This record gives sequence, structure tokens and C-alpha cells, in this order.
Amino acid sequence: MNLSIFFPLLVAVFAGLGEARVLDVCRLPADLGSCRGSLPRYYYDAKEKKCKKFAYGGCRGNTNRFLNEGECKKACECNKVCTFDYKPVCGSDSVTYPNKCGLEIATCKSGGEISLAYEGECRKSEQKCDKPCIRIYLPVCGSDGHTYPNSCVMKVEACRKNEDISVEHKGECKKNCDKPCLRIYQPVCGSDGHTYPNSCVMKVEACRKNEDISVEHKGECNDEKPQNK
Repeated sequence: MNLSIFFPLLVAVFAGLGEARVLDVCRLPADLGSCRGSLPRYYYDAKEKKCKKFAYGGCRGNTNRFLNEGECKKACECNKVCTFDYKPVCGSDSVTYPNKCGLEIATCKSGGEISLAYEGECRKSEQKCDKPCIRIYLPVCGSDGHTYPNSCVMKVEACRKNEDISVEHKGECKKNCDKPCLRIYQPVCGSDGHTYPNSCVMKVEACRKNEDISVEHKGECNDEKPQNK
């Protein structure tokens, strides 16, 4: 079997599986969540096939929720199903794509920065750092504090940056949510409807819960007991 043909097809299979999961997320309806905040977010409207703005409550909800329109477009508008036909093209980013369809997806996600360089695989001299990686999510935490989808992607990024980056540990990098806060009472009402002693305590709690919590207003929330921190 010709491995130069088999491997790109294997990559395409994993890419297709990943894109299928993304597209499932993009089909979900807008979900405001159960909290009472009003945070500007974007969701993908599968019927109208475009990203729309909505007010997110601040907690729970589904995963069809993006911080800005750009992220929404990259995740939903740029994903489409490509055939497994191996007709390689070289992109302006020195990456070999299985076919023009794959390049078009990359062009969309880059905001037009990636274009067709020429047909055929990229020359090896142009691919010093562009080792092909299987698109499978086995996250590792790099010694630079960044989470990478897998160790292969980390090595490619280290090559591109010309830096020594090693695996600190398997899994995503852990957030440091133990920020010291002054013990002063300057209450704020969070977008989750809870009163916090001060904004610092609110941010620490948001980090621990991995939720978007912002200051709704200064002072205690109406009919809500302060959080004991």
C-alpha cells in the first residue's frame, strides 16, 4: 500500500469525525442558560446558516455559544464535508492539504490568510516544521503553560517558534484559581445572581466553577445572602 496516500486519508477520516462533532454542536438551538446575567455571545443558526448574537445568562446552557462572531464562524460556517479524494495541494502556509476542499476550509478559518500556493504536495524544504499530525484530541500541557491537542501538535508549534517545549503533564493545563484576595467587604452582585464580598472573590469563584460570571452591579443582590468565602 502506498503510505503517502494512505496516511492523508487516515488524517481525513479523523478530521471528518472531529468536524461531525463540531457540526452537531452547531445544530443546537440558542440556550440562554439558567442564570440572570446578560453577556454578549454568539450562536450558530443552522436554519439561516449564519452566526447571530444573543444574551447569555452566565451559567449552564449548551455548547453552541462563542465569545465572538469570528470564533462562531470558524467553528460552524467554515466546516463542510469533503471527499476522501487525494488530489494534494500546497497552501501558502506550507501545509499540504488532501484536496482543494480541505484548503478551502483552512482558508475560511484563517480569514482568507491561507491561499493556494500550487497543486501537488509541498516540497520538503518548505515543510521543516509542518509534520502532519492526526486530528485526535489527547491533550497535553506544554512547559510553556499552553494546552495542545496532542504531543505532535506541541512539537510542531515548538519547531515553528524555535523554542524548547516539552510535555509538563498529560491532560489540559490546570487553571490557577487560588488568587489571593483582600478581606474587604465591597460587595458586588454577580451575573449568576449571587452576592460576593468583592470582585476578586467573584473572579476566583468563576474560575473554580469554570463559568462566565461578571459584575451585574455594585452592592448586594436583591434578596440574596452574601457568599461566605
